[in-house]
Amino acid sequence: ETLLALKLAAYKERKASLKGKKDLIDIISLLYGGRLSLSSFREYLARYSLSSLRAELIGILQSTYELKELDLDRKEFADFKKLLLAAL
Repeated sequence: ETLLALKLAAYKERKASLKGKKDLIDIISLLYGGRLSLSSFREYLARYSLSSLRAELIGILQSTYELKELDLDRKEFADFKKLLLAAL
C-alpha cells in the first residue's frame, strides 16, 4: 500500500513529464500484479488522510485506455479497470 501511495503522489506531481508516464506504468503494474488488496489500500488512505490519492487513482483509471508497455490492449484494460473502479 505504501509503495502505491508514493507512486500516486509522485505521479500527481509530475504527470505531464516522462517520469510521470513511468509512474503511471508503475502504478498500473502494481495494481495489475494482483498482490495488492484494494480494501487494505482504502484503509491505508483513510488512516493517513490521503483521500486525494484515491481520487487521483480513479482519475488515472478513467483517463487511461490501454498500456502497450504492459501489453494491455483496450479490451483487457477495460475489463481490469471495471474491477478496480468497482473495488475503489
